[in-house]
Amino acid sequence: VFLFKDKGFSGNQEQYYDPDNSFMHLVIDRRLGIPITLAALYVFVAARVGIPAVGIGMPGHFLVRIEGVSPSLYLDAFNKGSWLKEQDCRQFIAATGLEFQPHYVEPSSTPAILSRMLRNLLSIYEDTNQETMRRRVEALLDCFDS
Repeated sequence: VFLFKDKGFSGNQEQYYDPDNSFMHLVIDRRLGIPITLAALYVFVAARVGIPAVGIGMPGHFLVRIEGVSPSLYLDAFNKGSWLKEQDCRQFIAATGLEFQPHYVEPSSTPAILSRMLRNLLSIYEDTNQETMRRRVEALLDCFDS
């Protein structure tokens, strides 16, 4: 609630594929982002105040899970911090045409989150024919493959 209602962070639904949504310093300045950057920010802030939260890299969406709560509770940072249950996650995955796999709701490591953010940028730069930026992002991604 703090990040969304008090600080005004929200998902950039109008310009979802704007590369600025993937750069954390710009997400913080603009208070706009995509699911993964808003979720990562939430996880970082939660850690600072002692709330155990992890990033969950589902196919096609990125969530936050609050640890130590049963049943599992997920936060959708892109949708103003709305709360979801695992059944909601299963329905989201089913709507994409995939069969639910338990690893879809397992915590993502920090390198996995960074790699996914870079792959998002790579896709944007490929789609918009920004060769210089595409090469820069590919070079960064190579750091994760080695």
